[in-house]
Amino acid sequence: MSDLKRSSPFDKSKMNNRFEPSSDTKIKWLLTRKKRYGKGSVSLPGLFTTEKYNSDTLFFVTAIIAEIFGLYVIWQASGFSRVFIWLVVGAFVVDLACAIALHWFEGDKTLYENELHKFENNKESGLNSWDIDSRMPKKKTKWKVLKFLAILLLSVLAVGKILLFYYLPPQQIDGITIGICLSYLYVAYVHFYHTGYFLSEVMLRVFFINSDYRKFNKLKNKSENKYFIPEYRRYVFSSDVNLIELSVDNGRHHLEAIDPKLNSNNNYQFRTWGILTDQDLVTFIDAQETAGAASEVSKYGHNLQMEILMRDTQKKTDKSRPSSGTNLPPANPPVPDKPEDTNKLSTRVNADIKNLEDNFNTNEE
Repeated sequence: MSDLKRSSPFDKSKMNNRFEPSSDTKIKWLLTRKKRYGKGSVSLPGLFTTEKYNSDTLFFVTAIIAEIFGLYVIWQASGFSRVFIWLVVGAFVVDLACAIALHWFEGDKTLYENELHKFENNKESGLNSWDIDSRMPKKKTKWKVLKFLAILLLSVLAVGKILLFYYLPPQQIDGITIGICLSYLYVAYVHFYHTGYFLSEVMLRVFFINSDYRKFNKLKNKSENKYFIPEYRRYVFSSDVNLIELSVDNGRHHLEAIDPKLNSNNNYQFRTWGILTDQDLVTFIDAQETAGAASEVSKYGHNLQMEILMRDTQKKTDKSRPSSGTNLPPANPPVPDKPEDTNKLSTRVNADIKNLEDNFNTNEE
Protein backbone atom coordinates (compact mmCIF):
# COMPACT_ATOMS: atom_id res chain seq x y z
CA MET A 1 0.00 0.00 0.00
CA SER A 2 3.03 2.26 0.06
CA ASP A 3 2.78 3.07 -3.65
CA LEU A 4 -0.59 4.80 -3.42
CA LYS A 5 -0.90 7.88 -5.60
CA ARG A 6 -3.21 10.23 -3.77
CA SER A 7 -3.71 13.96 -3.71
CA SER A 8 -4.85 16.25 -0.93
CA PRO A 9 -6.84 19.45 -1.39
CA PHE A 10 -4.92 21.07 1.49
CA ASP A 11 -1.81 23.04 0.53
CA LYS A 12 0.15 22.72 3.78
CA SER A 13 3.00 24.85 2.43
CA LYS A 14 0.72 27.90 2.11
CA MET A 15 -1.67 27.41 5.03
CA ASN A 16 -1.10 28.10 8.71
CA ASN A 17 -0.25 24.92 10.65
CA ARG A 18 -3.00 25.69 13.15
CA PHE A 19 -5.76 25.61 10.50
CA GLU A 20 -8.19 22.73 10.10
CA PRO A 21 -11.37 23.01 8.00
CA SER A 22 -14.80 22.66 9.55
CA SER A 23 -16.63 19.35 9.81
CA ASP A 24 -18.99 20.51 7.03
CA THR A 25 -16.04 20.98 4.68
CA LYS A 26 -14.56 17.63 5.69
CA ILE A 27 -17.93 16.05 4.82
CA LYS A 28 -17.66 17.67 1.36
CA TRP A 29 -14.39 15.77 0.91
CA LEU A 30 -16.46 12.56 0.84
CA LEU A 31 -17.72 13.54 -2.63
CA THR A 32 -14.30 13.19 -4.28
CA ARG A 33 -13.11 9.97 -5.88
CA LYS A 34 -12.10 7.24 -3.43
CA LYS A 35 -10.60 3.80 -3.82
CA ARG A 36 -10.54 0.81 -1.49
CA TYR A 37 -7.04 -0.36 -0.69
CA GLY A 38 -6.00 -3.68 0.71
CA LYS A 39 -2.89 -5.51 1.77
CA GLY A 40 -3.38 -8.98 3.19
CA SER A 41 -5.96 -8.77 5.96
CA VAL A 42 -5.79 -4.97 6.08
CA SER A 43 -8.16 -2.78 4.08
CA LEU A 44 -9.25 0.85 3.97
CA PRO A 45 -12.45 2.01 2.25
CA GLY A 46 -11.05 5.46 1.36
CA LEU A 47 -11.85 8.56 3.43
CA PHE A 48 -9.40 11.48 3.58
CA THR A 49 -8.02 11.04 0.09
CA THR A 50 -8.68 12.08 -3.50
CA GLU A 51 -7.93 9.63 -6.27
CA LYS A 52 -7.13 10.40 -9.91
CA TYR A 53 -7.88 14.11 -9.73
CA ASN A 54 -5.47 14.86 -12.58
CA SER A 55 -7.07 12.28 -14.87
CA ASP A 56 -10.58 13.51 -13.98
CA THR A 57 -9.41 17.03 -14.85
CA LEU A 58 -8.01 15.85 -18.19
CA PHE A 59 -11.22 14.01 -19.07
CA PHE A 60 -13.39 16.99 -18.15
CA VAL A 61 -11.30 19.53 -20.09
CA THR A 62 -11.24 17.36 -23.23
CA ALA A 63 -15.01 16.83 -22.90
CA ILE A 64 -15.53 20.59 -22.82
CA ILE A 65 -13.38 20.91 -25.96
CA ALA A 66 -15.48 18.20 -27.62
CA GLU A 67 -18.66 20.05 -26.59
CA ILE A 68 -17.35 23.31 -28.07
CA PHE A 69 -16.35 21.52 -31.27
CA GLY A 70 -19.82 19.99 -31.61
CA LEU A 71 -21.50 23.28 -30.75
CA TYR A 72 -19.60 25.17 -33.43
CA VAL A 73 -20.13 22.49 -36.13
CA ILE A 74 -23.89 22.29 -35.47
CA TRP A 75 -24.15 26.08 -35.39
CA GLN A 76 -22.26 26.31 -38.69
CA ALA A 77 -24.40 23.59 -40.31
CA SER A 78 -27.56 25.41 -39.23
CA GLY A 79 -26.44 28.58 -40.97
CA PHE A 80 -25.46 30.16 -37.66
CA SER A 81 -29.04 30.03 -36.40
CA ARG A 82 -29.53 31.42 -32.89
CA VAL A 83 -32.23 28.85 -32.22
CA PHE A 84 -29.86 25.95 -32.79
CA ILE A 85 -27.05 27.40 -30.73
CA TRP A 86 -29.37 27.97 -27.79
CA LEU A 87 -30.67 24.42 -28.12
CA VAL A 88 -27.16 22.98 -27.97
CA VAL A 89 -26.08 25.32 -25.13
CA GLY A 90 -29.22 24.32 -23.21
CA ALA A 91 -28.41 20.66 -23.80
CA PHE A 92 -24.89 21.25 -22.45
CA VAL A 93 -26.28 22.84 -19.26
CA VAL A 94 -28.66 19.90 -18.81
CA ASP A 95 -25.68 17.55 -19.34
CA LEU A 96 -23.85 19.16 -16.41
CA ALA A 97 -26.99 19.06 -14.26
CA CYS A 98 -27.35 15.33 -14.97
CA ALA A 99 -23.69 14.70 -14.17
CA ILE A 100 -24.14 16.47 -10.82
CA ALA A 101 -27.36 14.53 -10.12
CA LEU A 102 -25.57 11.29 -10.95
CA HIS A 103 -22.99 12.18 -8.29
CA TRP A 104 -25.44 13.54 -5.72
CA PHE A 105 -25.39 10.64 -3.25
CA GLU A 106 -21.69 9.77 -3.64
CA GLY A 107 -20.85 11.39 -0.30
CA ASP A 108 -23.56 9.37 1.49
CA LYS A 109 -22.24 6.23 -0.17
CA THR A 110 -18.67 6.95 0.98
CA LEU A 111 -19.81 7.74 4.52
CA TYR A 112 -21.89 4.55 4.66
CA GLU A 113 -18.95 2.42 3.49
CA ASN A 114 -16.69 3.95 6.15
CA GLU A 115 -19.28 3.58 8.92
CA LEU A 116 -19.84 -0.03 7.89
CA HIS A 117 -16.07 -0.62 7.85
CA LYS A 118 -15.81 0.84 11.35
CA PHE A 119 -18.69 -1.31 12.58
CA GLU A 120 -17.20 -4.51 11.14
CA ASN A 121 -13.81 -3.72 12.71
CA ASN A 122 -15.29 -2.95 16.14
CA LYS A 123 -17.96 -5.62 16.62
CA GLU A 124 -16.32 -6.79 19.80
CA SER A 125 -16.65 -3.26 21.18
CA GLY A 126 -20.44 -3.41 21.01
CA LEU A 127 -20.74 -0.64 18.41
CA ASN A 128 -24.39 -0.39 17.39
CA SER A 129 -25.14 -0.50 13.67
CA TRP A 130 -28.75 0.68 13.85
CA ASP A 131 -27.86 4.22 12.77
CA ILE A 132 -26.01 2.82 9.74
CA ASP A 133 -28.65 0.37 8.58
CA SER A 134 -31.77 2.42 9.33
CA ARG A 135 -31.10 5.32 7.00
CA MET A 136 -29.41 3.65 4.03
CA PRO A 137 -32.27 1.68 2.34
CA LYS A 138 -34.25 4.85 1.54
CA LYS A 139 -31.12 6.66 0.36
CA LYS A 140 -30.10 3.70 -1.77
CA THR A 141 -33.52 3.67 -3.43
CA LYS A 142 -33.39 7.42 -4.09
CA TRP A 143 -29.84 7.11 -5.41
CA LYS A 144 -30.79 4.30 -7.81
CA VAL A 145 -33.81 6.22 -9.14
CA LEU A 146 -31.82 9.43 -9.56
CA LYS A 147 -28.95 7.55 -11.19
CA PHE A 148 -31.31 5.83 -13.64
CA LEU A 149 -32.99 9.10 -14.63
CA ALA A 150 -29.66 10.93 -15.02
CA ILE A 151 -28.16 8.18 -17.17
CA LEU A 152 -31.33 8.01 -19.28
CA LEU A 153 -31.39 11.78 -19.86
CA LEU A 154 -27.65 11.93 -20.64
CA SER A 155 -28.06 9.14 -23.18
CA VAL A 156 -31.11 10.77 -24.78
CA LEU A 157 -29.29 14.12 -25.03
CA ALA A 158 -26.21 12.52 -26.61
CA VAL A 159 -28.33 10.71 -29.23
CA GLY A 160 -30.45 13.83 -29.75
CA LYS A 161 -27.43 16.04 -30.51
CA ILE A 162 -26.07 13.46 -32.94
CA LEU A 163 -29.41 13.18 -34.76
CA LEU A 164 -29.78 16.98 -34.77
CA PHE A 165 -26.52 17.34 -36.66
CA TYR A 166 -27.27 14.43 -38.99
CA TYR A 167 -30.61 15.87 -40.13
CA LEU A 168 -29.09 19.24 -40.91
CA PRO A 169 -28.03 19.68 -44.57
CA PRO A 170 -26.40 17.94 -46.38
CA GLN A 171 -27.60 14.86 -44.40
CA GLN A 172 -24.71 12.59 -45.24
CA ILE A 173 -22.33 10.41 -43.30
CA ASP A 174 -18.82 11.77 -43.65
CA GLY A 175 -15.81 12.42 -41.47
CA ILE A 176 -17.44 15.38 -39.69
CA THR A 177 -20.57 13.36 -38.92
CA ILE A 178 -18.50 10.54 -37.46
CA GLY A 179 -16.45 13.07 -35.49
CA ILE A 180 -19.62 14.61 -34.01
CA CYS A 181 -20.96 11.17 -33.14
CA LEU A 182 -17.75 10.15 -31.38
CA SER A 183 -17.47 13.55 -29.63
CA TYR A 184 -20.91 13.37 -28.03
CA LEU A 185 -20.50 9.72 -27.07
CA TYR A 186 -17.22 10.68 -25.41
CA VAL A 187 -18.91 13.61 -23.63
CA ALA A 188 -21.63 11.29 -22.30
CA TYR A 189 -18.98 8.86 -21.02
CA VAL A 190 -17.11 11.66 -19.21
CA HIS A 191 -20.31 12.90 -17.59
CA PHE A 192 -21.09 9.34 -16.46
CA TYR A 193 -17.75 8.65 -14.78
CA HIS A 194 -15.65 11.82 -14.30
CA THR A 195 -17.51 15.15 -14.21
CA GLY A 196 -19.05 14.75 -10.74
CA TYR A 197 -15.70 13.84 -9.16
CA PHE A 198 -13.92 16.70 -10.90
CA LEU A 199 -16.48 19.34 -9.92
CA SER A 200 -16.55 18.06 -6.33
CA GLU A 201 -12.77 18.40 -5.97
CA VAL A 202 -12.73 21.84 -7.60
CA MET A 203 -15.49 23.10 -5.30
CA LEU A 204 -13.67 21.63 -2.30
CA ARG A 205 -10.32 23.23 -3.19
CA VAL A 206 -11.48 26.57 -4.58
CA PHE A 207 -14.55 27.35 -2.50
CA PHE A 208 -15.07 25.39 0.72
CA ILE A 209 -11.48 25.16 2.02
CA ASN A 210 -10.59 28.70 0.99
CA SER A 211 -13.79 29.97 2.60
CA ASP A 212 -12.90 28.24 5.88
CA TYR A 213 -9.35 29.56 5.69
CA ARG A 214 -10.56 33.14 5.22
CA LYS A 215 -12.75 32.73 8.31
CA PHE A 216 -9.79 31.22 10.16
CA ASN A 217 -7.61 34.26 9.38
CA LYS A 218 -10.43 36.63 10.33
CA LEU A 219 -10.89 34.95 13.73
CA LYS A 220 -7.29 33.82 14.21
CA ASN A 221 -6.83 35.51 17.57
CA LYS A 222 -10.28 34.69 18.96
CA SER A 223 -10.96 31.72 21.21
CA GLU A 224 -14.21 30.79 19.45
CA ASN A 225 -12.42 30.12 16.17
CA LYS A 226 -13.59 26.60 15.29
CA TYR A 227 -10.94 26.27 12.55
CA PHE A 228 -8.10 26.72 15.04
CA ILE A 229 -6.17 23.60 16.12
CA PRO A 230 -5.67 24.07 19.87
CA GLU A 231 -3.55 20.98 20.53
CA TYR A 232 -2.72 17.48 19.40
CA ARG A 233 -5.61 15.03 19.30
CA ARG A 234 -5.03 11.94 21.38
CA TYR A 235 -6.63 8.57 20.70
CA VAL A 236 -5.57 5.83 23.11
CA PHE A 237 -6.13 2.12 22.61
CA SER A 238 -5.01 -1.30 23.78
CA SER A 239 -3.12 -3.72 21.54
CA ASP A 240 -2.20 -7.33 22.25
CA VAL A 241 0.70 -7.13 19.79
CA ASN A 242 3.77 -4.92 19.75
CA LEU A 243 3.49 -1.94 17.43
CA ILE A 244 6.26 0.04 15.76
CA GLU A 245 6.33 3.63 17.03
CA LEU A 246 6.95 6.41 14.55
CA SER A 247 6.09 9.94 13.46
CA VAL A 248 4.89 10.92 9.98
CA ASP A 249 4.30 14.08 7.97
CA ASN A 250 7.17 16.02 9.56
CA GLY A 251 6.02 15.31 13.10
CA ARG A 252 2.34 16.15 12.64
CA HIS A 253 1.18 12.65 13.56
CA HIS A 254 2.60 10.16 16.07
CA LEU A 255 2.02 6.55 17.09
CA GLU A 256 3.43 6.16 20.60
CA ALA A 257 3.58 3.63 23.41
CA ILE A 258 2.20 4.65 26.81
CA ASP A 259 4.07 3.83 30.00
CA PRO A 260 2.08 1.08 31.83
CA LYS A 261 2.58 2.97 35.12
CA LEU A 262 0.41 5.73 33.67
CA ASN A 263 -2.26 3.51 32.19
CA SER A 264 -2.48 -0.26 32.47
CA ASN A 265 -5.49 -0.71 30.17
CA ASN A 266 -4.35 1.21 27.09
CA ASN A 267 -0.77 0.90 26.01
CA TYR A 268 -0.65 2.92 22.77
CA GLN A 269 -1.92 6.22 21.47
CA PHE A 270 -2.23 8.17 18.25
CA ARG A 271 -1.29 11.81 18.77
CA THR A 272 -2.25 13.77 15.68
CA TRP A 273 -2.13 17.37 14.55
CA GLY A 274 -4.94 18.22 12.15
CA ILE A 275 -6.31 15.69 9.65
CA LEU A 276 -4.86 12.19 9.54
CA THR A 277 -5.06 11.51 5.81
CA ASP A 278 -5.26 8.05 4.27
CA GLN A 279 -1.67 8.38 3.12
CA ASP A 280 -0.54 9.17 6.68
CA LEU A 281 -2.43 6.15 8.01
CA VAL A 282 -0.99 3.91 5.30
CA THR A 283 2.52 5.02 6.34
CA PHE A 284 1.80 3.89 9.92
CA ILE A 285 0.41 0.58 8.62
CA ASP A 286 3.33 -0.15 6.29
CA ALA A 287 5.83 0.41 9.12
CA GLN A 288 4.43 -2.52 11.13
CA GLU A 289 6.36 -5.78 11.03
CA THR A 290 3.48 -8.23 11.42
CA ALA A 291 0.01 -8.60 9.89
CA GLY A 292 -1.55 -8.44 13.36
CA ALA A 293 0.14 -5.14 14.13
CA ALA A 294 -0.86 -3.70 10.75
CA SER A 295 -4.46 -4.75 11.37
CA GLU A 296 -4.50 -3.07 14.80
CA VAL A 297 -3.07 0.19 13.44
CA SER A 298 -5.53 0.14 10.53
CA LYS A 299 -8.49 -0.46 12.84
CA TYR A 300 -7.74 2.22 15.43
CA GLY A 301 -6.36 4.67 12.87
CA HIS A 302 -9.61 4.48 10.92
CA ASN A 303 -11.60 4.97 14.13
CA LEU A 304 -9.62 8.15 14.72
CA GLN A 305 -10.23 9.32 11.14
CA MET A 306 -13.99 8.93 11.63
CA GLU A 307 -13.79 11.00 14.81
CA ILE A 308 -11.82 13.72 12.98
CA LEU A 309 -14.41 13.71 10.19
CA MET A 310 -17.34 14.47 12.44
CA ARG A 311 -15.75 16.89 14.92
CA ASP A 312 -14.72 20.53 14.61
CA THR A 313 -11.51 21.43 16.41
CA GLN A 314 -13.24 23.70 18.93
CA LYS A 315 -16.08 21.44 20.11
CA LYS A 316 -16.72 21.93 23.81
CA THR A 317 -15.18 18.73 25.14
CA ASP A 318 -12.66 18.00 27.87
CA LYS A 319 -9.47 18.72 25.96
CA SER A 320 -7.34 17.30 28.78
CA ARG A 321 -8.64 13.78 28.17
CA PRO A 322 -7.91 11.46 25.26
CA SER A 323 -10.78 10.88 22.84
CA SER A 324 -11.42 7.29 23.90
CA GLY A 325 -12.42 8.51 27.39
CA THR A 326 -9.90 6.52 29.41
CA ASN A 327 -8.33 7.66 32.67
CA LEU A 328 -4.96 8.58 31.19
CA PRO A 329 -3.54 11.56 33.15
CA PRO A 330 -3.90 14.88 31.32
CA ALA A 331 -1.00 16.33 29.39
CA ASN A 332 -1.49 19.81 28.00
CA PRO A 333 1.88 21.33 27.18
CA PRO A 334 1.99 24.60 25.23
CA VAL A 335 1.36 23.94 21.55
CA PRO A 336 4.06 25.26 19.20
CA ASP A 337 3.34 27.23 16.03
CA LYS A 338 4.19 24.10 14.08
CA PRO A 339 4.45 20.42 14.99
CA GLU A 340 7.56 19.46 16.89
CA ASP A 341 10.39 17.53 15.38
CA THR A 342 10.90 13.98 16.65
CA ASN A 343 13.83 14.70 19.00
CA LYS A 344 12.09 17.57 20.77
CA LEU A 345 8.93 15.50 20.97
CA SER A 346 10.71 12.55 22.64
CA THR A 347 12.45 14.85 25.15
CA ARG A 348 9.20 16.54 26.12
CA VAL A 349 7.22 13.30 26.40
CA ASN A 350 9.91 11.71 28.59
CA ALA A 351 9.92 14.79 30.85
CA ASP A 352 6.12 14.64 31.17
CA ILE A 353 6.27 10.96 32.07
CA LYS A 354 8.99 11.55 34.69
CA ASN A 355 6.97 14.33 36.32
CA LEU A 356 3.90 12.12 36.44
CA GLU A 357 5.95 9.25 37.95
CA ASP A 358 7.34 11.59 40.61
CA ASN A 359 3.83 12.75 41.49
CA PHE A 360 2.68 9.14 41.61
CA ASN A 361 5.54 8.15 43.96
CA THR A 362 4.87 11.17 46.19
CA ASN A 363 1.23 10.20 46.53
CA GLU A 364 2.23 6.61 47.39
CA GLU A 365 4.47 7.85 50.21
